[in-house]
Amino acid sequence: MKLYIANDSKQTLGGGWTFLANLVQGLQRVDDVELCYDYSEADTVLLPSSSMVNPATVEKCSNEGKKIFLRIDNMPRNSRNRNTGSSRLAQYARIADGVIFQSQWAKEYIGWWLENIEDISLKGRTTVIINGVDLAVFNRKNQAHNNNIYLYSRYNKDETKRWEEAWYQFQMIWRENRNARLWIVGRFSKEQIEYGFDFFQGERIEYKGTVSNPHEMSGILKQVGTLIAPYFNDACSNAVLEARACGCKVLTNTSGGMPDVMDENLDISLERMTKEYIMFMNGGKW
Repeated sequence: MKLYIANDSKQTLGGGWTFLANLVQGLQRVDDVELCYDYSEADTVLLPSSSMVNPATVEKCSNEGKKIFLRIDNMPRNSRNRNTGSSRLAQYARIADGVIFQSQWAKEYIGWWLENIEDISLKGRTTVIINGVDLAVFNRKNQAHNNNIYLYSRYNKDETKRWEEAWYQFQMIWRENRNARLWIVGRFSKEQIEYGFDFFQGERIEYKGTVSNPHEMSGILKQVGTLIAPYFNDACSNAVLEARACGCKVLTNTSGGMPDVMDENLDISLERMTKEYIMFMNGGKW
């Protein structure tokens, strides 16, 4: 299979980009897949997210008869995509040879909507593939967990990451355990950082900044005891999977795809995820 992974986005942080970096790494370890950097050289095209690929790119790939696969993690918001979030996703789903949902919840949520669009039928061309993580990086080697250290991590300021809920949760944790500390990773406003993230009781906190290097993130996870992850309707949280791989406890909920990523029987390896992508795009062949 000659595969082109389309990506017209200039961003580098976020769940979609973490997934993309992981998948590329996994595919590079497989002999039977050739990654192409020009769509014209490929026979298969993966759209990692409808919001990461321009319509012109998809049209060119479609016109040249490429097999097209669309990955769907969640609904791109119209307010953040110039009112094209939902329409572009539907447009790509119409022409895709296969649609990959990031969790059972995503399939039920977005798939229901797509199936109720008159000219779209997903029958026989969908699958669910849960994200995997690189266990060569995220693992339990040299771990030194401190159960008094809690972590909150996010890549962006999306309100569904529910920082305020984690903020309140840690206050209640600190009232029960004055040795508790909170490490914070991600993007926050200048005022939040300057004024101690609005904590007022004397809580011990440490801001780690935005961490883009997976080895650095792994080092952090191997020190903390618990990840606080109150994310709402997250389709397939990379942060939770990475924390699990490093042996952290996770405080979370049952919204979105969280039951899938918290499944104790889930193989969270990058190898499993890569194999499932190849098999689906290659007609079941491995």
